[in-house]
Amino acid sequence: MSGADQIRLPLRLKDQASFENFLVGNNGQVVELLQGTAAGGNAQVIYLHGPKGAGKSHLLQACCRDRLESVGTPTYVSLALDGV
Repeated sequence: MSGADQIRLPLRLKDQASFENFLVGNNGQVVELLQGTAAGGNAQVIYLHGPKGAGKSHLLQACCRDRLESVGTPTYVSLALDGV
């Protein structure tokens, strides 16, 4: 299908997901990378992995929120099988 418009899905970021309220542990380098990307750094593919409850979704949503505020439309695709 050539020239088709992209369909936007009604997905929303969680209001409480931000860098300011994320508890940084030994993942400080990852947090800095995401903050730099969100602030308009070079677009890159970032793959985060870790156990459930580690804060992956929180960090990515915080990144998308900051990116939206600084340079435009971010892309966040959750690959969670449980709909979270």
